[in-house]
Amino acid sequence: PEASEDLLKKDGQEMAAAYDALFFVIEKHLMMGRSLIACCTLSSKKHGQDRLATLMARYPDAVLKVILLKLDNEPAMRKRFADRKFGAEYTGATNSPERWLVLRDRYNAIKLSHLSLDTSACTPETCADWAVKYILGMIG
Repeated sequence: PEASEDLLKKDGQEMAAAYDALFFVIEKHLMMGRSLIACCTLSSKKHGQDRLATLMARYPDAVLKVILLKLDNEPAMRKRFADRKFGAEYTGATNSPERWLVLRDRYNAIKLSHLSLDTSACTPETCADWAVKYILGMIG
């Protein structure tokens, strides 16, 4: 998306529509008293955190578990980019370490209660194990 202002604008519109759809589904599950796992960045207060906090206030009996997966190690981030296979098959929104740093610095800190996992400090399996334990209430 960072290739042009037009693509960035379209990316923003797509992101807003994706959050609309996501929060529609989240609310329907909450209305029915059902559990769900929603995967989203919540990096924007406008699109994510504030909307989630509003929903949780509307459904006070629902249990909320937010898990922040972050990468706080710049050398590890640069290695991940070096290991990516860019080209026609690549669909990621961030195509360079420099763009990743811009986006990271633009994120709003998560204010909601959450578990924070640095993905450079653990394997995917270990991160998943911590996340499951958190969801099940086995850790804080």
